[in-house]
Amino acid sequence: MGWDVGTANNGQEAIDFILKTTFAQQDSLIKLDLCLMDCEMPVMNGLTAARTIRELEAKGTFSYHVSIIAVTANARDEQRKSVCAAYCFIGY
Repeated sequence: MGWDVGTANNGQEAIDFILKTTFAQQDSLIKLDLCLMDCEMPVMNGLTAARTIRELEAKGTFSYHVSIIAVTANARDEQRKSVCAAYCFIGY
């Protein structure tokens, strides 16, 4: 399909990677269309990473909205609510 894929081992690496893309640096050669974020990762989990990304958006760090798709095997109602709270827009 012609997609370029970047990977991160944890939420902090994901944030560091996004900060190197055109989301944060207009002259970057790394274009990112969306982020598949695993909710359960070491160092910084996906929920915390998503919240941090939304906070960075609110501060104007990114030129445009970062689309994040949550990936998890957790399907209990409480877990779905926490995922939605982390991945939803802040201030929209």
